[in-house]
Amino acid sequence: MLSYTGPINRLRFVKLMFLLSRSKPSYDFVPYKYGPFSFELYHDLEGLSQEGLISYDEKIVPLKTQRMIDTPHPSLEEYAQYPDNKLIKYIYKEYPFFTINSEIEKRMVIPKEGHGIFTIGYQGKSIDSFISSLVKNGIRILIDVRNNPFSRKYGFSKSSLSSICQKMEIEYIHIPELGIASKIRTNTDANDWEKMLDSYEEALDSKIQHMDKIIKLGEEKKVVLMCFEKDLSLCHRNRLAKYLSRKGIVCEDI
Repeated sequence: MLSYTGPINRLRFVKLMFLLSRSKPSYDFVPYKYGPFSFELYHDLEGLSQEGLISYDEKIVPLKTQRMIDTPHPSLEEYAQYPDNKLIKYIYKEYPFFTINSEIEKRMVIPKEGHGIFTIGYQGKSIDSFISSLVKNGIRILIDVRNNPFSRKYGFSKSSLSSICQKMEIEYIHIPELGIASKIRTNTDANDWEKMLDSYEEALDSKIQHMDKIIKLGEEKKVVLMCFEKDLSLCHRNRLAKYLSRKGIVCEDI
């Protein structure tokens, strides 16, 4: 068993959690300044600190918990003996995608050039897996087309999402006029959902200024239209894509 009962620096803890997640899924990770990083993991550490379970500063110190990591993972026991520089070197070699934004060493490059318009839903995704999808596809601008950009799921409300996007060098833009009001969503049952989407699509001609803005941005950079539903056919972003297709613009869902 691998146990930590004393302090461990945050960088080391995150890297060990990353290696643990490779075979025992727990957290998702994004390529950040020092390699793999998890916004959700940091959010949970903040929560544990507020509850008085750990001391959370440059080092993580258990206060009421006996172990920070406790797992029968034999290879992780080996990694835990590595000094920090060896641990980072190993991860960089084995997982080059997570070095693309590193300030230490880049072992892989994803081009930031290109243009086009994509769509994405965040249902079923963590904030880290969601952001990784954007990074892998070279997205430079995220356009939030929710009318009410609030989510009970960490990372997807407007303030936190825009902050995380900024840290990942992705521009965040919210266009609430292209969303569907919460009241309409709530009062529309499954049988009338398609009719509601039809009405939404018909009304897009009256929102030409917003559509023109998206088209212009998509001519310059890779842009993604973001909403909630995983199933594209059930989401109004599909109707935005259909509108754009009539303008000769093909939108891929990622």
